[in-house]
Amino acid sequence: MMQQVTIPAITVRYPWSWAIAEGVKQVENRGRAWHHRGRIAVHAAGALDVAAFRDARILAAEQHAQADGRIHAEGLRDPGVRVIGAIVAVADLVDCHRARHAGEGVCCAPWGDADGSRYATAWHLCLSNVIRLDQPIDCLGAQGMWWPRPSIQDQLQAVGG
Repeated sequence: MMQQVTIPAITVRYPWSWAIAEGVKQVENRGRAWHHRGRIAVHAAGALDVAAFRDARILAAEQHAQADGRIHAEGLRDPGVRVIGAIVAVADLVDCHRARHAGEGVCCAPWGDADGSRYATAWHLCLSNVIRLDQPIDCLGAQGMWWPRPSIQDQLQAVGG
């Protein structure tokens, strides 16, 4: 009998979690290095990052999604669009590296933050192969990397984890 591989999760505040699930934001910023590589679940925190609604990157992604008809004209603030307190996507965590300057900016632009912008040392978690869940999986999140309970793992495995 083959043992099931457990998929860890990361909690990200909305609307950043929305941008990851949309496949737009492929870099998540953290304050320390992560050694895990492979499948990871993206959990939308129960708390919002209110300042992010004014971030130019989120505004551009929101306008693009509105133009494509993927979200209503009311945008990301619309409670009908907003998904929080749930796993919203799975992705492959393919790299984790310290932010480094590249030319006039920082690597992984526009989503990668520089040292000191939010964390003294910024680490970029590079995501690929993002799959947005058709049905978000309601659950509580946690700080850092965490492992969803077995019933949620079963649902994640069905997504292709």
